[in-house]
Amino acid sequence: MRAKDLTGQKFGKLTVVARAENTKHGQSRWMCDCDCGKRKKNPVKSYDLISGKVQSCGCRYVESNKGKNATHGKTGTRLYRIWSSMKQRCNYPHSIAYGIYGGAGISVCEEWNNFQAFYDWAMASGYSDNLTIDRIENDKGYSPENCRWATMTEQQNNRTNNIRVSIAGEEKTISEWSAVAGIPSATLAWRVKNHWAEDELLLPVNLNNARIRKERKVC
Repeated sequence: MRAKDLTGQKFGKLTVVARAENTKHGQSRWMCDCDCGKRKKNPVKSYDLISGKVQSCGCRYVESNKGKNATHGKTGTRLYRIWSSMKQRCNYPHSIAYGIYGGAGISVCEEWNNFQAFYDWAMASGYSDNLTIDRIENDKGYSPENCRWATMTEQQNNRTNNIRVSIAGEEKTISEWSAVAGIPSATLAWRVKNHWAEDELLLPVNLNNARIRKERKVC
């Protein structure tokens, strides 16, 4: 298959200037010039450019380690990976998730372009390794005012497409009712979709459900 011509396209700080020799496995590679004025010493594979893995001649790494970032010593931590992934999906069009984040208008506030500022907020806001970053209002971006640390269940409950169900005058999401009743959320969603009566939605999952429903209708 002929490789897509990337000549003239820009990826991060790199601009593709010419096709280079393929790798020994047949992967296409490109010569690139960097915004800093230098040419990338080694050719870059198409995938590494398109995925955002390589975005400069190396000067970006040097810049990111100046000042505060040079001393925080947290580059390999989970919190640093969260920060880096957040910026990738919001700022780089070639990121897999860009379409539903940056492409949908979700951005990272200017303050959080600095990792130390993000780290300070995280520590002051209850961060722990079992939590993930969650936007309170899904149509707004990442900022101290719109973010919190949440469990995966809380993240699920905050999704805009979550179905809310009212039972006995109390409203919860399907995942919340699932946790209360010990019923798989997929089972409960199926019951809601198939219009089970309100007082039948939380029946235990067992082989007698069909009989129980039948008897309740007869009564």
